Amino acid sequence: HYSKTAHVAWTIHQGHLPLARRAPTVVLPAPVEPETVAHELGHVLHELLDFRPEAFPVTAYAQTDRWEAFAEAFTAWLGWYGDDVQAKVDERTAALFGMLS
Repeated sequence: HYSKTAHVAWTIHQGHLPLARRAPTVVLPAPVEPETVAHELGHVLHELLDFRPEAFPVTAYAQTDRWEAFAEAFTAWLGWYGDDVQAKVDERTAALFGMLS
């Protein structure tokens, strides 16, 4: 199912590469909407942080788990889901994104 879906290939799935070449990689097997790219980059950002911030779920999909909540909050914070969803990004998460920008 991942062969046709936008996703992130994590370093643990890159055993075929030398350690020095492994990195979280956004995989886009087909053209996607910009918000999908932002969502996947949100996953990469979440992984690269030295801690695991929690984000309030801003969409139904964000209720899946904490990783989807973070990626959806990042996408919403960037403005891809509109003002109503962007307003749901909790203050702490919005401050984190603001500090990182």
